[in-house]
Amino acid sequence: MRTPRPPKARLREQDLSRWKLIADFQARLATAEDGAPQGTFADPRRRLHRQDYLSLLLFGLFNAVVDSMRGLCAATALGRVQREVCTQRVSLGSFSEAQAVVAPDLWAAMRALSEASRPGGTKEISQPLRCTAQQEI
Repeated sequence: MRTPRPPKARLREQDLSRWKLIADFQARLATAEDGAPQGTFADPRRRLHRQDYLSLLLFGLFNAVVDSMRGLCAATALGRVQREVCTQRVSLGSFSEAQAVVAPDLWAAMRALSEASRPGGTKEISQPLRCTAQQEI
């Protein structure tokens, strides 16, 4: 008989960090998106927007206390996360669906930003984010 796993502690805003890096990322992304095609993110039925999805994903990479997609979506119930990372609460389905429509070049830029923010990293990303017409983002 397996011993049940103890329940995880509920996330609190005090447990989360790297808010300024998210703001920097969002500013870079807004510049990169200027005039870029929105692809399927432009569909009015889509509730999770590209900037919200990418910001939330990067926020999860920056915060080790968030250790799963379920935990990341649960964090969107916090007021500060909604104000500074994504504009609304995010469902597991919306988050999962958005994974399939993000351009590979943006994934690489996000990984570089994540690595730059780690201890010993440069805290800055040297290359700007770019959104090109060939990308489905």
